[in-house]
Amino acid sequence: MTETGYEVGIDEVREALICNDQSMIERDLDRYLAKKGITLDKDSMEYRLLRRGFLRQMLEALKIDERRHNGDYSDPYSSFAIPATSPLQSVAAPVTKIQDRTMLSEALDKYISIKSQTWKPSSQKDMIPTLKDFLEMVGDREIRTLNRDHMREYQRIMHHLPSRRTTSLKYKGKSLAQLLNMDIPDDDKLAPKTLKTAFITVRSFIKWLEEEALLDHDRPAKHLNSTLIVLRKQSKADKRRSFTDKELQTLFSPENFTPGTFRNAWQFWVPIIGLYTGARIEELCQLHLADIRQEEGTGIWFFDINSEDEKDVKTEAGKRMVPIHQDLIDLGLLDRVEALRKMKGTIRLFPTLNSRSSTGKLSGAVTQWFTRYRRTCGVGAEKGEKSIAVFHSFRHSLISRCKFMDLSRRKVQEMVGHEQGEFDDVTGRVYEDRYPVQAIYKAVVSKLDFSDVVDLGRLKGTRWVREA
Repeated sequence: MTETGYEVGIDEVREALICNDQSMIERDLDRYLAKKGITLDKDSMEYRLLRRGFLRQMLEALKIDERRHNGDYSDPYSSFAIPATSPLQSVAAPVTKIQDRTMLSEALDKYISIKSQTWKPSSQKDMIPTLKDFLEMVGDREIRTLNRDHMREYQRIMHHLPSRRTTSLKYKGKSLAQLLNMDIPDDDKLAPKTLKTAFITVRSFIKWLEEEALLDHDRPAKHLNSTLIVLRKQSKADKRRSFTDKELQTLFSPENFTPGTFRNAWQFWVPIIGLYTGARIEELCQLHLADIRQEEGTGIWFFDINSEDEKDVKTEAGKRMVPIHQDLIDLGLLDRVEALRKMKGTIRLFPTLNSRSSTGKLSGAVTQWFTRYRRTCGVGAEKGEKSIAVFHSFRHSLISRCKFMDLSRRKVQEMVGHEQGEFDDVTGRVYEDRYPVQAIYKAVVSKLDFSDVVDLGRLKGTRWVREA
């Protein structure tokens, strides 16, 4: 929910009542009846009345939540309750409290043990510490005692914490109590996107507790989770931006972008490919040699960005085929691929990159190097300052250039792997096939010209064509 999420939720429930649309509550009602061993005919008057009663109670609960969010705790209610007029009163046994004394820490260990088997290394790196932070903030307690006040306290603490509490000299090594007593500048606090991700992780855990029948009926997951609202809005100043043409010229100038001084091939190739494809840094670093292929029938070369093996993509739309610009071929990219394929046991385009245990990603070394490099070039913020010009700015630059050239918006969207936008509709997501590589090549890639910012003639034939 956003800051006005309560208002939106109240309006939705009211509309459902007016339209007699009770589908939004039906799933929860059926789950409750199943837990109680109660069977009701969905066409019966009892079931319809009960369903509408639950919907009315949901509306009342949202109103109470909204008042409490604004500091008004004057209502006498402590939690969600079955409507007094519910037909269940005549058919259901009295609701009893769960007697299970399982501790939150025990359940958390079990949850991580079960769920982490399907989490990718990069997800584990973020999700496990987030869940352990939640345990520390609400305290290890019997699950049956977990209530909305505990969730509110967790939300409050998260909005106060600094974003680099384990790495910044100002915050590193300090306990939670010490951090809470510090006057932390807003610029140092966790970003809205980080808070949102953390809350999603915790919500999933609470929902699992409900599925495992470890929560009392009067503390259902959705009402515990509804307190986790991101109150902070992302500042426009925090959003990444495109590189200007002058900055691109500086980054690829003969004085700065000098292949002879690079220690690794990826220092040459990753920025160049990022400029011409708009791909995310991890997508480039994890490319396999087998991911560089030709479209059948046209012979057009493309990068197959996928999530096979140990690779990861940000979204489903991130799985895509990106045509390779002729400039990259002229620079010797395919020659490099051919040479590496002859090296026994070589799988990746950048075989010297290693996954970091702290992040589970291959791009760590590249990100650090590029940060130092752009600072040396005088691009973006200096050391110790937050920069909105970063490697991801190559992606912004390509998309902006395509926009200024009036290139097909929909084809650009597929090329860069954007999931949301003008054409994010049911028809597009479910029924339409993706454009062929040739179509994107002709409409977008073949029209891109970066000669105004990169001197290709100077870079051709460098020793990085074949070396790792």
